[in-house]
Formats: sequence, C-alpha cells, structure tokens
Amino acid sequence: MEKRVFLICALFVCFMGILPANPFKLQLEYEKGFVGPVFHQIQFGKTENGNTKFDYVKDGGQDILFPAEKFTLRFEPAQSHLITFVYQPLDLQTKAYLTSDATINTVKFEKNSGLSLKYSFPFYRVSYMYKFINEKSFDIGAGLSLQLRNASISFESLDGKKIIINQNLGPVPILKFAANYRFENGIFLGTEIDGFYASSAFINGSSFDFEGSILDLNINAGAPFSSFLSSFMNIRWLAGSAKGTEKTPSNPLSDGYTDNVLSFFLLTLGFIINI
Repeated sequence: MEKRVFLICALFVCFMGILPANPFKLQLEYEKGFVGPVFHQIQFGKTENGNTKFDYVKDGGQDILFPAEKFTLRFEPAQSHLITFVYQPLDLQTKAYLTSDATINTVKFEKNSGLSLKYSFPFYRVSYMYKFINEKSFDIGAGLSLQLRNASISFESLDGKKIIINQNLGPVPILKFAANYRFENGIFLGTEIDGFYASSAFINGSSFDFEGSILDLNINAGAPFSSFLSSFMNIRWLAGSAKGTEKTPSNPLSDGYTDNVLSFFLLTLGFIINI
C-alpha cells in the first residue's frame, strides 16, 4: 500500500511540469512517522459500580511507538481564503498481560489473564480559515473546523469468551489557528492549532450532555525542492478528553458512563505537492 502511494505521487510529480497554470492554489500533503502515547486512560462504567479506570500506557501495552500517517488537501479558491481536508488514521492495537483485575462495563477481566485491546479513533476534518495577514513571507489565519469522530474501542480476553465493544460516531466543532513564515532561501516554519472545549449535547453532536475537548498542535519546518515539491518535518501534540453518561446505553448491563483522556506525541516526515 505504501509503495503504491509513493509511486502514484512520484508519477504525479513527473507530469506536473507540463500542466498549464492553475488560477487556484491547491496543495496535497502526505506525512509518515510514529505516534507515542504519553498518557491514556479510559473508563466505561462508574467507579462506584465496580468499574476500573484503565491505564493503556501502564497496563494496556501502549508503552511503545506506533506507525502514524496523515493526508491533507489544502484548497485556496480566492486570496486569503483557505479550505482544508484532513484524514488521520489512528488505530492502536495491543495485547497485554493483566497484573490486576480490570472491570470494563461490568465485565471483569481477571488478574494473570491475557487481553487483546483495540483503540481505533481515525478522524475526518474539514476546515475553513481566513488569512487576515497574507504577505509573501508571512501569513496568519483563523477559522473553524468540523471533525467527524469515528471511534471503535474494544477489550477482549485472549480466549475470546469475554468482549466489550464501544463505538461512537458524531460531529465535533473546532476552532482553528495557523501561522507560517518563509525565509528568502525558501525554508519555512509554521504552526497549525485545532482546539476546542465543550460541555453540552448540542455542541458535541450527542444525544446527551457530554464534556469533551481536543487539542491538535502542529509545529513544522521544511524546504522546497522545486516550485511544486517541498518536504517537511512535523512535531505534533494530540490531546483530547470525553466524559459523560449516555441515557440509553446500547449495553443493557452498563450505566452508560464514559471517561476517556489521552495525550499523544507524534513525529512525522512528509512532502507537499503544489498544483
């Protein structure tokens, strides 16, 4: 799959030089690297009902690095107006040996047993931003993003006799800020920040009050190879939280309570194609 992606992009770059001038600005970005969970805890079901706040990093096998990639399309239909589409796969699957009992949504996984865990949280994000400073060497902009959360989380005993699955789909509104600086030799520095906090059902797109937050902080530096191809390195901090009690949980044995907090560090290398 990765070889196909790079081959297609390489062929695309080869033909870029013969295309006529485009009145619109369009950028395609791809980046690849790793994600390292720094802090990640989750709880399904309230503590007073016997449920455990599970630590993925300490007890769930997330104390290693995982592959990460990101696809971005930036479209500037008019000067100072920018529309961005992002697809971010995020699928952490691990196996762990429990050193203590863990109860998830009333299901008890015993000490000294094996556990298979899946934390899949890919997201799709569309953003609009207006550059209120848009100079040749420097620009600053702000706007709004709409992200689609697409979560699939599971806990399963290795013998397959016990399993808990929690899935959620819904929109998340986000505020956006970005700034970029370009030196005369072409080297560029930039930052892009998406973040928000909300504690109501209407804003979170849920059917019940749900406290949630997200912070996606990117700092990047790069250099051009030509007028239509550049490379860059991106340092990123991805953090978020979700907490609330669903009124009608899909699992009749559950009290509907969820508490999920995470902080991930990402380092990626990528390239930009200007059309």
